Amino acid sequence: MRFVTTKAARFAVWDHGDQSAPALLLLHAGNAVSSMWDSIVPALLPDHRVVRYDARGFGQSSPVTGHYRGSDDPLAVMDELDIPRATLIGASFGGRVALDTALSAPDRVSGVVMMGARPSGAPFHLTAAEQALSDATDEAEAAEDWTRRAEQEVDVWSVGPTRRREQVEPGFLAAAIRQAHEHVELLKTYPSAYSDQGEPPAFARLRELASPLLSVVGEHDLAAIRSTQSETVRLAGAGGRAVRIADAAHFPSVEQPAAVLAALLPWLREHAL
Repeated sequence: MRFVTTKAARFAVWDHGDQSAPALLLLHAGNAVSSMWDSIVPALLPDHRVVRYDARGFGQSSPVTGHYRGSDDPLAVMDELDIPRATLIGASFGGRVALDTALSAPDRVSGVVMMGARPSGAPFHLTAAEQALSDATDEAEAAEDWTRRAEQEVDVWSVGPTRRREQVEPGFLAAAIRQAHEHVELLKTYPSAYSDQGEPPAFARLRELASPLLSVVGEHDLAAIRSTQSETVRLAGAGGRAVRIADAAHFPSVEQPAAVLAALLPWLREHAL
């Protein structure tokens, strides 16, 4: 790990692989840190330079001090590392940032992979069961009941609204619980560690996307994310592809890394990324 300082922030960065190989920039979810990619990085390294960093306000990077555009930081990190172009692979919030970046700087982005992510501005409608989970999460946060807030986060994102905890692999569940409790520590200090979406929102601009798009969604993710996937890929045109991962919720690359790699690696080869 090294620190990279841009005009806006100081980022904890992990940079591995052949520096002359095609670059992959991995963007973590809004309730995780760069370590969420540990299970897939080794399989990416033989043919790629793999870079990941803790987003502003997360992990070992500097805190958020004000509003900023999501595309600002990936491009700034790429500039500091002398990476002219990269394929951006983002989970959840990171996937939204990846797409916003590709639309704002098409000359810098070779491909976009969104995992458990929906474009900024896309419709977001919760089922009754999902709304109940969301309300319980909000209530716990408002009451500053951080233990309950963490447990709700696990049920919404890692277990998913269509499963029970006993249906989830115990090792993954235990790791998810640890991560959720670490995340609520961040919420206590930086309740708004998120950037503004692109303007206009990406969902209205998908036909402008110049790079190929891979959308990966877990079968047990929120209905709004699952239902948005097909329309996102359709609007992205011939370069779009949708993949569903069984036995996974919002974090398919963590819960089912082999299945994700089985889709991701051929897609990267197909597009010479």
